[in-house]
Parts: sequence; structure tokens; C-alpha cells
Amino acid sequence: MENVKIFEMPLSNTTGKLAIFVVTAPANSPEKILDAAVASYVGCKQNKQYVNIHNNDKYTRIVIEGINELPFEEFDSQRL
Repeated sequence: MENVKIFEMPLSNTTGKLAIFVVTAPANSPEKILDAAVASYVGCKQNKQYVNIHNNDKYTRIVIEGINELPFEEFDSQRL
């Protein structure tokens, strides 16, 4: 897809992966471009995934496949 780039990375300890989509050129409707790219990427797989579409950057979408299988732990003031 023109003017769309993707970064993919497998997630450890799961069969899922992280994908980040960005529109690389100014666009009148980057949301529509990204919606089409994500829909094409995800296809009919609608279970066990997270798609971040409501963020403050209209040129970016984040998809996490296998989010339900991630080894979550209690938050105890961890830092980046």
C-alpha cells in the first residue's frame, strides 16, 4: 500500500506479534488509509487481538495479535 510502512515483531512467550503501521507522507485522510491497511492485514481474524485506533497520532496504528496469551503480571511501579 502506497505511503504506508509496517514494523512487525514476534512477541516472546506467545504465538502473537506486534505490528505498527505508519503513513509516511502527508495525507488528507491518514485514518482511512490506515484503516484500510489494518483491515487488509488483520483479515477476518477478530479474536485475541488489539487494534489501537483512538490515539493522538492520526498517522499511526498499533496491532497486537495474541494479547490474551501475554504473560501479564501485577503492576508494582515498574518503569520503562
